[in-house]
Amino acid sequence: MAYLLYGTSESSLIYIGELFAKASRSNKFLTPRERWFDGAKRFKRKALGLFRMKTVKSLEEMAHLLYETSIASSIEEGRKIVPSLNGARIAYGDCEEIAIEEIKNISGEKKYRIDAYSLGL
Repeated sequence: MAYLLYGTSESSLIYIGELFAKASRSNKFLTPRERWFDGAKRFKRKALGLFRMKTVKSLEEMAHLLYETSIASSIEEGRKIVPSLNGARIAYGDCEEIAIEEIKNISGEKKYRIDAYSLGL
């Protein structure tokens, strides 16, 4: 099983996996792991585009992104989910993952950095 979050409990892994599985739009018969990979790929494409460019988003932008990808059922729910994604490393393939981390500028304003990595062997 690929890791969704490093250093967290199994219940956190299930929670994050279920969230990203909601974004899957595949009509195929898939395992839960395949469905979360599919949903995480959809989130990655929406957040980073085809070229996987690192991006920084505000809480509001992240909430909209979660809503647009069906991870959250509303923007308000998205606002509640975003802080739980801080530090997340979400697998979207056997050797690929999305990293989400909270960052602050010098005046203390919080934003969220989203990046994608290939963990080539």
